[in-house]
Amino acid sequence: IDRYVKRNSEDRTGVVETYDIPVTSIDGLFMPTYEEDIAIVAPQYALSNLSAKALGGDYWNNGDVLRKQRSYLNGTIFIAGNHFPETDLAYRDFVNKFRLATSASPGVMAIYGYNVMNILIDAVDQGKISSSEIIEYLEGLGDYQGLGNEFSFSREHHVNQAVNILQFQDGNIYNIESEELRKLLEAEE
Repeated sequence: IDRYVKRNSEDRTGVVETYDIPVTSIDGLFMPTYEEDIAIVAPQYALSNLSAKALGGDYWNNGDVLRKQRSYLNGTIFIAGNHFPETDLAYRDFVNKFRLATSASPGVMAIYGYNVMNILIDAVDQGKISSSEIIEYLEGLGDYQGLGNEFSFSREHHVNQAVNILQFQDGNIYNIESEELRKLLEAEE
């Protein structure tokens, strides 16, 4: 392709030479790709010589995939409905117990089930046993910090209002608190 472009351009400039000019006019580039496409997108992002911050969606929440693309995506920021820090003792305990009981690693749905079951057990422990009592309990629950995510049950909101803003940095995924995010964005300006 490079030879073809050189041969057909007026100034004999090829594709490789045009990518030597860094693109600095873009602050961030949102790439809501699926997990399996990150390995394709990340090298292309670097090849294009973009100095913009890579921004991803919920499918980017996979440390193994990001570590394989670390040279291209170090510092990337993405959002996720859940975040399971590998160093969190409650998470590690849950994973170990789940593996012992099932001989498999838990997926996201297993953790959601664990969180919901804990809420229902709390409701029953407080004497809420009819469906209307449990619904009332859930509506009054407010924000619930479960394993890996925060969620709430409300008649006003049909979508979970909590979201994790995460950053992949030096091989690890970190949850960025709003104050940390504000400082990070100010430092880059």
